[in-house]
Amino acid sequence: MTDGDGTFNVYTNMNNMKIIFTYKISLMSKNTQLLYKIKSYLNIGSVSYNNKNNPNMVSYKVRNKNHLLNIIIPIFDKYPLLTSKRFNYLKFKTCLLISEDNNLSQMEKLIKINNIKNIKLMDNYMSDAWNMIIKNENINYNTRKTMMTSSAILTLNVENIKKIMTKSWLIGFIEAEGSFFLTQKSSNRLVHSFDISQKLDYIVLYGIKLLLNINNTIKDRKTYFKLETNNSKNIEYIMKMFMYADHKSMFLGMKSFEFKIWVRSYFKYKNDYNKLLKVREIMMKYRKNI
Repeated sequence: MTDGDGTFNVYTNMNNMKIIFTYKISLMSKNTQLLYKIKSYLNIGSVSYNNKNNPNMVSYKVRNKNHLLNIIIPIFDKYPLLTSKRFNYLKFKTCLLISEDNNLSQMEKLIKINNIKNIKLMDNYMSDAWNMIIKNENINYNTRKTMMTSSAILTLNVENIKKIMTKSWLIGFIEAEGSFFLTQKSSNRLVHSFDISQKLDYIVLYGIKLLLNINNTIKDRKTYFKLETNNSKNIEYIMKMFMYADHKSMFLGMKSFEFKIWVRSYFKYKNDYNKLLKVREIMMKYRKNI
């Protein structure tokens, strides 16, 4: 969930010498129960609805420095983020440790922290979590095209990917970034589709492609990368991957509802255009009301 919808923010104010740290996951309001589940699991933080920019958003936040240092930081040190969120996390952690340094004055802390905040993400950044199965220095790309054709990435296989990309991680990431839907293939044909997009982190989509056994190539849409499939074998593989033996969904948020409708309509109404059209209308209406 954090790799998809999480943020690590450091707020500084030179006028009142203030430093505030916030770890946050923000979701649409229909996913409130999922944030309360995370809060219950960690037993820290708060769930807030007061988002002025988007009243339909709800956020889980942790601001207590002791909780950040003793609960949040150990989680992400043990299970490193796989996307470029890792870059933000490492800056956040460094700033948090600086704020705890009793050998520095408050002004010295502010100056150091602001300098770190100003460090920009490199275009070809890759989380060091991938170093376990691939060496960063082996990827020497400066364009999106060379990134997509890098031999260091293309030689990855399912077994290496599983070492760092667990099913639990995949469920959380798809909960945040994936989509199950029906797409129009012709005037009287609807098919089940799955897609997931990323602005950066091509390697993450490549790992997901391998884990989900998707044959399609990852598309470069200039401003983002997209992995999509409507191949029946791929779709059935995805459905099986995220269902328990009793056919219950492994997703815990609003994706669970979307996934259940998607799966049921596949086995019950596949090739029945009129039935699938009604199902698609239900799914689209549900998303609009999120």
